[in-house]
Amino acid sequence: MAGNTEDLLDKLSDLLQKAFSLPFGADRCIVDRDKVLGLIDEIRNVMPPEIEQAVQIVQRANDLTSDAKREAALIRRQAEERALAMVNESKIVLDAKDKAHEIEAKALQREHDLRRLANDYVEDTLKRLDETMTRIVTDHANSYQELQKVRAQFHRQVRADSHAD
Repeated sequence: MAGNTEDLLDKLSDLLQKAFSLPFGADRCIVDRDKVLGLIDEIRNVMPPEIEQAVQIVQRANDLTSDAKREAALIRRQAEERALAMVNESKIVLDAKDKAHEIEAKALQREHDLRRLANDYVEDTLKRLDETMTRIVTDHANSYQELQKVRAQFHRQVRADSHAD
């Protein structure tokens, strides 16, 4: 019984509309717990995949950051070893250190850029998720208000019919 969030919320609303009202409890009714819980599970299953994608992007950014740090450490270690081997040739040693610092700076900049891109993506995804969730809650509240109006109208009609008898 898969569907989109709107369809599932409509099914939940229908289930509530068809529920038996409790005597002397206009705002209380009896519903099939398994059906309601099943619909809630289905709604969870159709939630936007952007949430999982955001988590994966953050993990990839962390992995890339770790790789960049390891790469920078390896390059630095290699540059230091090379510099020690050429200690008698000071110009070459200075050039190697400069190159190592340049590579390290590039790796750090790459790490910064990746983290910024991942953060921007996560922020955008969470913003869209927030908008979606807000729309779902608003739709649900509107459906609930509509249900309350229909129930009130039904109760007024029942009372009017019983007084007419």
